[in-house]
Amino acid sequence: MQASGQTSAKTAVLALNSGCFAPFAMTMIGCCSWGFGRMTVTNGLYSIQTEMTEGGRGHATGVIVLLDGKIAGGDSFFYYTGSYSAKNGKWRGELTTNQHTKSAGVLPLFGGREVTCGFTGSYSAEGAEANGMALVGKTSVLFNAKLKLCSEL
Repeated sequence: MQASGQTSAKTAVLALNSGCFAPFAMTMIGCCSWGFGRMTVTNGLYSIQTEMTEGGRGHATGVIVLLDGKIAGGDSFFYYTGSYSAKNGKWRGELTTNQHTKSAGVLPLFGGREVTCGFTGSYSAEGAEANGMALVGKTSVLFNAKLKLCSEL
């Protein structure tokens, strides 16, 4: 059973659900327990797609958990840990990548090293985007990541 404040807030948001207010209204319903107020990153399991945009070539896909400011995840060769902060649709954080399995016949850009990345970006009820930089040896590698919410926690 919902509190009357939640019901009236969601009703108000649904009333705005027309024209240019529709994306904003739907984002607020998905992210916030009251419909209005502070947006936050949804705690959940996300798919992640990362593309190197400068300083290296490559891409990766995997899964990542965002939970109360903490990050954990991985793919076939690497695991990721880190932290983030978020407010009003913007987020920032840092992520450390470590290799857990050697790849046969291919030398990954981050292979055999612990690499820490910083990132900033935006988020919505459906996912998030981030742009960041990693220092790999003496090379700065820029990347873009797209996260899609698979399941709330």
